[in-house]
Amino acid sequence: MADPGRDLKDLIYKAVIMQAEGKVAEAEAVFRQVLKVVPDNPDALHFLGLAEYRKGHADDAIRLMMRAVRVGGDNPLFSANLGKVLLDLGRPAEAGTAFRRALDLAPGSADLHLRMAETHRLLGGLVEAEAGYRRALKLDPKLAGAGNGLGIVLEAQGRTKEAEAVYRRTLKAAGELPDVLYNLGNVLRDRHHADDAIRSYRRAIGLRPDFAEAHVHLAFALFLKGDFRAAWREYEWRWRVPAFAGAARKLDAPAWDGGSLKGRTLLLYAEQGFGDTLQFARYADVAAGKGGRVILECQPALVRLMKTASGVHRVVAQGAKLPAFDCQAPLLSVPGLLGTTLTTVHADVPYLKAEPALARKWRKRLAAEAGLKIGIAWRGTAERRGNPARACPLAAFRPFIADRGFRLYSLQKEIAPEDRPLPKAIVDLAADLDDFATTAAVIDALDLVVTIDTAVAHLAG
Repeated sequence: MADPGRDLKDLIYKAVIMQAEGKVAEAEAVFRQVLKVVPDNPDALHFLGLAEYRKGHADDAIRLMMRAVRVGGDNPLFSANLGKVLLDLGRPAEAGTAFRRALDLAPGSADLHLRMAETHRLLGGLVEAEAGYRRALKLDPKLAGAGNGLGIVLEAQGRTKEAEAVYRRTLKAAGELPDVLYNLGNVLRDRHHADDAIRSYRRAIGLRPDFAEAHVHLAFALFLKGDFRAAWREYEWRWRVPAFAGAARKLDAPAWDGGSLKGRTLLLYAEQGFGDTLQFARYADVAAGKGGRVILECQPALVRLMKTASGVHRVVAQGAKLPAFDCQAPLLSVPGLLGTTLTTVHADVPYLKAEPALARKWRKRLAAEAGLKIGIAWRGTAERRGNPARACPLAAFRPFIADRGFRLYSLQKEIAPEDRPLPKAIVDLAADLDDFATTAAVIDALDLVVTIDTAVAHLAG
């Protein structure tokens, strides 16, 4: 006598094989057929959910996979794959719940500890992520994803020497892997071992020639070495990096090749942060020296200040209608187009100025204050705060606060909740800093600026 349960299992098994062979539609039809007979069959729900996800039907996929977990919760695969889907969809908190459920059922799974660690890392739990990666590696020392992830969280905590050792162990255990070589390059560059970093990036690129992030970071290492010509070439790979791709412009005018501009108008457009625009605006003057007119498109908060930039004929805010132009270039590509080397960096400073009337106003306002007037900035913008190089504790300024010979002025437009309220000895200028022209005028009235790596440093320079 036939066993209906066994027949269904055989049918599902065959459908899974079909799915693996790329016969997705046929497999899906089998799963649906099974669910008509047994609506709560967990295997059919689970694999149909995966099929829906591959088709891009995320909501249907999650609904089916959650049902599979409810009715077949003793199978860790169901919770694990649900977690992977949720993580892929950018829902790490929900993914963590699914991975925890799977780990309760399969605590000896190195892959699940890896997935849980990835979830902690995405949620900012670096300590928990580190512990998870270490558990995964204890279970499987050759698990490259765990070694790579552990290196990343160590680096994020500023433990770059430990991160380097982890990446090297991972490469020894799992072989040459582009992602690990790339991350090793990053740590080596951060530790100022430029030659070793360059070798690591080039090994990664040799294995994956279109590895755009490795090309861009190779550029940074080459800049450290002073090999600007090679660095500018590698830096053009930024347009293939997802984080940069959104800044690429589709403009009708041809790209400028760095040659003569006689009788022509060039559009230079800002592409990254405030500091980058401030730093590279110097090249408007060099471009104008090619015989044409330069239009600069930049962030609205920089428009008034950029009107003082040498060589700029007109400034346009991002999002506003552009005037006519003959050719165009992204601002950070200009030094490469001009063949800039370490010895030919355009250094005709200052190339930006505080508005005279505004500068006089701030000098008058601060004149009554006794002592050395020091502007301070201790954090970058909110999206950059995770980078240790972009922040220092406000407490680091305590010696200045206690010294009556100093008067501190906050140049922060944003002040993080954890820094409020500011000590009474620090003058909060946030309400006055409506744009960078005002910040420039304030800096002009100060004796000194002490800042981390942020736009204020470029502006003060």
